[in-house]
Amino acid sequence: MNPVKNQLWNELISAWSRETPACQIYLAEAYTQRFPSDAFGWIILADGLTHISSFKRAASALCTALRLSLPKHRHVVYSKSAEYYREKGDLARAERWYRKAIAISESQEYLVFLGACLAKQGRYAESRYYHERAVDISPLEADEALFNLGLVCRAESDLVEALRFFEKAIEIEPEYADAKVARNDILLLLKIRSSKAADKFKKRKVSDI
Repeated sequence: MNPVKNQLWNELISAWSRETPACQIYLAEAYTQRFPSDAFGWIILADGLTHISSFKRAASALCTALRLSLPKHRHVVYSKSAEYYREKGDLARAERWYRKAIAISESQEYLVFLGACLAKQGRYAESRYYHERAVDISPLEADEALFNLGLVCRAESDLVEALRFFEKAIEIEPEYADAKVARNDILLLLKIRSSKAADKFKKRKVSDI
């Protein structure tokens, strides 16, 4: 990579990692104008545009990225296409693109995204399957997959199992704020239910006297 391209690329990646979409889009546009044959520049541009809901421009950038990408890299474009449809609220199309990405590269990240997409469609058994596959790939980095499994269990009213998954996610990532909130929510509910059950038992005992 030549020095100019390397500098622009590093600036672009820095903006992307900071989650600053306005800067990301500005730098991606500059990068793709200077190096229009680099598919990854178009991928990052599409990502930024998707996150600000500029869907027409994002779709155009994704089409360019797909045309330029090598077969071995197309899973990245497929995953970003899935994200595009997910942000638009079209979960069925998002699911299809995640499956295309997984067919090329079965990564933990893609499995988690597909599992979450299925959960949002109420397809909990399928969601569990893909999240469990994600955990198997790298158990020590599976905090998000475990957290999502907890959410699925909570949606199915399996509170004890949900609590177990939330606690496992926190074991991996002790600062996982969302998992802590979800865990505390379950603990509070179990306490409330236990208290209600105890009160009901006491009332029954009194009525028997």
